Amino acid sequence: MNNFPIKLGNKEYWISRSIAVCGFILTGSSENLSILSVKRGSGCPDEVGKWCCPCGYLDYGETLAEACSREIYEECGLSILPSTLKMWDIDSDPCSNKQNVVVSYWDYNPDYFDRYLSTVHSELNEVDNTQWIPLEKVNVLNWAFNHETMIYRLTGCLRYNSSPDIVMSEGILAQIKAFHNIFEPFTLQNILYKNDN
Repeated sequence: MNNFPIKLGNKEYWISRSIAVCGFILTGSSENLSILSVKRGSGCPDEVGKWCCPCGYLDYGETLAEACSREIYEECGLSILPSTLKMWDIDSDPCSNKQNVVVSYWDYNPDYFDRYLSTVHSELNEVDNTQWIPLEKVNVLNWAFNHETMIYRLTGCLRYNSSPDIVMSEGILAQIKAFHNIFEPFTLQNILYKNDN
């Protein structure tokens, strides 16, 4: 067993892997499909100056969806009800992301684009910038935590596995297809189906 206890006062706590959440939030119309993104600030412990989707750790007393909703609000100022978030990926690979178990959620709403974004609720120097990044610009930015690949995988799922809880217009599907065309050298098969070696 690799977990271990620590004592604080009269209580014993077991130290084990942490659970993190990440929100992949899409907005826009058939002309400007974008993903909610933050630029990591100097107050972050790692990946400073890189872009990522809003993410953070699960707190005591909250569900995974509540944690994701809270992180989106803290880092971007965007209020999204936990009930609208849809779980789409769990990464429990002990070789990735500091052994965190990462649960990813997504949502799409064309009305999000017009909402004001703010970093005022984030921790000191945690976020340098927050903005909607157009899909065609994703591949030119420096991303933390492999989020550019996650964006590609999510949009691939939306493109090829028509989800019953969202209707994507032909214009939005065309943007996703164009994004996939510029996001090489990855191939859809290699990214959508991780090798478990």
